[in-house]
Amino acid sequence: MQLLGVDTWDEVVNLFQHDIRYAGHGGWLEVLRLIERGDSVYILADYSMWSGLYGAQKLFAGQLVEQNGQLLLQGLESEGFKGQTLSLDAALHNGGKYYWVERNQGPNGLIDANRMYYRLRFDWDQVDKDAVVGDTIGLAGNLGPPMMLSGMP
Repeated sequence: MQLLGVDTWDEVVNLFQHDIRYAGHGGWLEVLRLIERGDSVYILADYSMWSGLYGAQKLFAGQLVEQNGQLLLQGLESEGFKGQTLSLDAALHNGGKYYWVERNQGPNGLIDANRMYYRLRFDWDQVDKDAVVGDTIGLAGNLGPPMMLSGMP
């Protein structure tokens, strides 16, 4: 959030839905949500499940690093991008149709650059716990007699 100059996640989502600089780039938001320092990001012009990552045309491949307080993608030597760096904003506007994320911790994956990825938030404080307990007791009361008649333990 600090990277984008906003304070809340709702403001971030709003940027990627309505701000001209970010709208239509929901996949990049997903990349930012997933990656941590040391993870690698491949910006791809195309992708085919038949050829996979290694058959895709790579526009850039870099590892997330922090330099002078700024997060950057530092080019991967193994992919031919040694000595190149991209700011995260420049990476967003690099023309990629897909991103491949290789994480040190967690699953790797393909991300569609133009798709908006939504996450459901569960706020336990908003749950009426008394109603849940009451419903559970009521359900047990309704299921108990038929289970006893059927001979189930």
